[in-house]
Amino acid sequence: ASNPAALPLLPEKLAEVARKIFRANNVDIMFVGEEGELEAFENLMKPLIETWDTTELSNDKLKITRLSGNDGIVTAGKVQYVAHGGNFIDHGFKHVGPMSVLETILRYEYLWIRIRVQGGAYGAFANFYDDGNMIFCSY
Repeated sequence: ASNPAALPLLPEKLAEVARKIFRANNVDIMFVGEEGELEAFENLMKPLIETWDTTELSNDKLKITRLSGNDGIVTAGKVQYVAHGGNFIDHGFKHVGPMSVLETILRYEYLWIRIRVQGGAYGAFANFYDDGNMIFCSY
């Protein structure tokens, strides 16, 4: 862990995450079994679900603090990945349908030919996400 002093807080933080995830007003449960087992299942689940929170959560977005500009991760693998990403919404662009087409063209035409065929790497890809995040990667 990057902050061993925070380790004692882990159980409390995980419990907080569980309270936010497992909510009585935001749950779908699928039962698979014999018809006669459904009532027993409901009797088992109802008391548990009644302990879950029902208050509405705020719609706050996760704020991530960037610690460094470049990171390297050492593995025992023989394949190296190099990636670069950013957010196009931060630069005044919005996500539109044709970006899915662009992603496919980049992945299977341009990047594949330039990096795999001409460059000899294993492969490459590009992703454009609805939230504006995008990534280019070769391996």
